[in-house]
Formats: sequence, structure tokens, C-alpha cells
Amino acid sequence: MNKALLIFFCSIFFCATAKSFAIFPTPKEIKHQSGFFVLQASSAIIAHQPGEIENALYLDDYLSSHCQLRLKILPATNTTSIELQLIDTNESTSLNRKESYECVVTPQKVILKATTKVGLFYAIQSFIQMLPNRAVDMKVKDSITIPCLTIYDYPDVAYRGMHLDVSRHFFNVSEIEKYIDLLALNKMNYFHWHLTDDQGWRIEIKKYPLLTQVGSIRKGTITGLYPGNGNTNEPYGGYYTQDDISTVVQYAAKRSITVIPEIEMPGHCSAAIAAYPFLSCFPDSVTEYPKECTWAGGPRTKKEVQQTWGIFKDISAPTTQVLNFYHDVLDEVIALFPSPYIHIGGDEVKTDYWEASDSAQQIMQKEKLKDVSDLEAYFINDMIAYLKGKGKRTIGWDEILDKDVDTSAIVMIWNTKKKIESEAVNYKHQVILAPSNYFYLNNLQHIGDTALMYKKPILTLKDILSFDNDFMKQHSAKLLGIEGCLWTEYIPDWNKLLYFVLPRLTAIADKGWNFNKKNDTHYKDNFIDHLPELMAWYHFIGY
Repeated sequence: MNKALLIFFCSIFFCATAKSFAIFPTPKEIKHQSGFFVLQASSAIIAHQPGEIENALYLDDYLSSHCQLRLKILPATNTTSIELQLIDTNESTSLNRKESYECVVTPQKVILKATTKVGLFYAIQSFIQMLPNRAVDMKVKDSITIPCLTIYDYPDVAYRGMHLDVSRHFFNVSEIEKYIDLLALNKMNYFHWHLTDDQGWRIEIKKYPLLTQVGSIRKGTITGLYPGNGNTNEPYGGYYTQDDISTVVQYAAKRSITVIPEIEMPGHCSAAIAAYPFLSCFPDSVTEYPKECTWAGGPRTKKEVQQTWGIFKDISAPTTQVLNFYHDVLDEVIALFPSPYIHIGGDEVKTDYWEASDSAQQIMQKEKLKDVSDLEAYFINDMIAYLKGKGKRTIGWDEILDKDVDTSAIVMIWNTKKKIESEAVNYKHQVILAPSNYFYLNNLQHIGDTALMYKKPILTLKDILSFDNDFMKQHSAKLLGIEGCLWTEYIPDWNKLLYFVLPRLTAIADKGWNFNKKNDTHYKDNFIDHLPELMAWYHFIGY
């Protein structure tokens, strides 16, 4: 975070009273009451069944790490307590939604209540944000005072996700876990992990070891705004072992987050083709790149991992051998990710090589396909069917709407309003909204920002909060949810990532949680009014 901004945020926050706090995403209903609950070292967390105990351990770890309070977890106590309650759905009509929760703060106890473990986890997130003076050194405090209130809350959409591209720039396991924690704090429930692209293959596939031995390393990276003013001339790489993947998936699951892997195909495959040239229609040709870019590593004599950004002609061939290769890859991916969804990309596919390929043309004749658009649908539908046979649903970017693909595929819409309002409905797909002009956090935050971007568009907090789509509200059965995206061409490290993500990730989370809320001035201004508290809290917990 910018130091001047941090000082400003914190100076305002430190002047706030103990009653000043904000909960994000904005709860559906908060009722303030008189009195206070005092949390102290003698207090306890009450938990009985496994789902309660697992959440109690998470809460106790937070209180220990950030408030210097290590509480006992007990089935009952006579002291002040935080009581976690997983109740039967038959016992509650108000908590009949899967992720709904209640939080009741009285002078004697705090009751966090839900019908599901995930709902209970969200109740804990709201309670954490109530803790006052959280940006002050808690080591000198022996108690924490919390105003009495009642919260009833639930999300409007089932899917509330955040994406991260680790192909252009790599982030280690520790950083991925910190990113997941950000999602958890904002009650997001899906982490979309963009693991493969032209600039690097980041997931270990044991049947095809060259994917990481060769495909994870590029010989250099362009410098400056595309097409660049030079090249680093330094190898850049990194990948996750299957043990790393399992560690991240388990870490996310404890925070009620499902990890969705993305394996790009049939385009954006330069790294895979560099490792296994047979994936290309023309395996003996050298890798092409824009003439304006500077290439590292000497003359090209074979396929290489791309060193620049963009869309490239060399895509995966539609042959049986290549389809089977991706089936093998997906088998190992499925074994690592219990997610019901697998993302296969499907975007920005240049078909020039297919037009020029004899083998591709032969497949078109054999399958009676009229053009390369049908050939692309043939490729995508093969993957959809294969994943369906494994009990998984396919997600693809909205370019698949231009093809005749199986309607069981979920469409992640990043392009235009037209895509949202006509094609998704006409083609009868479920939809995840990820519009680039509202939810792409690699866009600049404000005018005058010096970070390098393609076209330097500006995306402010108010832009995100202004997003509304009455059409999708009217077709809510087709709306699975929303997602924010972070592409990392110009985001090389963790500090730059935080600069782009905070506080806008919280605004996206709020839009998903309150998708049906009318966007009025009061709602937007209320979010902005509490921004200093939010940013001071993020700094306090290590962001």
C-alpha cells in the first residue's frame, strides 16, 4: 500500500470510537442494540460437533494471531463465550439458505448460528470485522469490547469468485494462500486458478514431465508496455508440484473455498507446444512472435515458450492424438481438484494454422464440419463430454458462445453487454459474469496511475459498485454468479498484486453478495465512507 495513503487511512481509523466498524460484504440486515459484550482471556469458544469445532479452531487462531487472545474451546462454560451453533434446517425458517447466518451479540455471549458449516464460517468473518481497535497494538489490551447487535445475512448469488493468472507471472504457495485468505475474509467461495497459458505451464503432470521441465520456463520477458522496449534476457519460470496443489486445495477448503483449475485449450497453448511439439499442426516450425518484440536466447530453431503477451497462431491441433493428450492431462487435474467445475479456456483461438493444416482439413471432412468454427466446437465439445463422463462441468470463456457447444457448459462472460443480454440466453447456458470493464482488477485504479497496461483503462471502486444488470436479474436461473479477474502481464510480484487488488476485491465481493440490491447513491457512499477502516484493517492483518 502507498505509505502516504496508509498514514491517512490509519490516522482516521485510530480516531474512530470502539463502536466504529464496517462489515464487508454489506450484510442484509443489522440491528444495533444497547450494551456491550466484553471478550477477554477468560472467555471461551463453545463448540460441539465437528463442523463447529473446525470453525472454532479457525476463529481461535485469528484471535491468537491478531488479538493476543488464546481461548479454550469447550462444549460448555459459565464464563462469557462465543457460541458456534450448527442447527438443523427444520429448526429455522430464516436460515434455510445454504450460506445464510445469524450473529447475535449480547452482554453475556456471542451466538454465531447457521445451518451449514460454510454459513458458520461467514458468521465468523463478520464477527472478526466487529473487533474494535483492531489497528491498535493489541498486546497492551487484556479485553475487547464489542457493541451488541443482531445480524441476519445471506448471499444473493451462489458463485462468488476471484481469478488469478500465474502463467504470465508466478506466485508461490505461500502467496497463493494469502490470496485465498483475502477471498475468505470477503466471503468469496471460488478461487479460479489460471495455471497454463502461452508464457508458462504451472502445474505438474506426471505423465508428461516436459510440461514443467520445458513449458514452465521462458528464456526472457519483454520489458515495458507491449510490444516492449527490450527484454530481460533472464530465464523466468516456476510451477506447482502435485503436492503443492493438494496443499493449496486443502488450505482453501478449510476456508470454504473451492479451487477451480484452468487448463487453456485449444488456444493459448504455446508453453505446452514448446514442451510437446506434436500438439501443433506444424510441429517442425519455429515459434512465431510479433516483429516489434525483442526475443531472448538467440535464434529460434524450435518451439519455445512465448516471451511476450498477445494472441498467437500456433494452437493445439484437433487430432485424436492431441485430444487424448488433454484427456490424460485432465485425468491428473481431476484427481487433484475436487471442484465440480473445470475451466478449459476456449478463448481467443486463431484458426489460421487449422485452415492451412491438411490433418485439420481431413478431420473436418471426416466429421462433416463446414468450417473451422465447427472444428473448434468439435474440440471443445470433446472436452465437455470427457469431463461430463468424469462427473465434472466445463467452464469456458464467452467465445464458446460463438460455437455450437453443449449447453451443459457454463459460460464466463468477460466481453460485452451484448454477450450477457442475448447470446447467453439464446444459447441456454448458465452464466458467470466477469465483465472486463467492471471486474478486471488489472485495470488501473485511478487517473495518473503509472503502472503499465495495454490501454490503461480506469476502473474505480465506484465503477465496480455501479455495476448493475437488470436483464440477468430477470433471468436469474441462468446466473450462477460473478467473478473478478487479475491478469498478471504487468503484475510481477506480491506487492504490485496487492496494489491492484485492494480495496477493489472487496467491492467485487460486495456486488456478488448483494447482486440484487438496488444501486443507489447511499449504498455507494456508505461503502466509500468506511474505506479508511477497511484499509487500516487490511494493513493490520498483514496486507
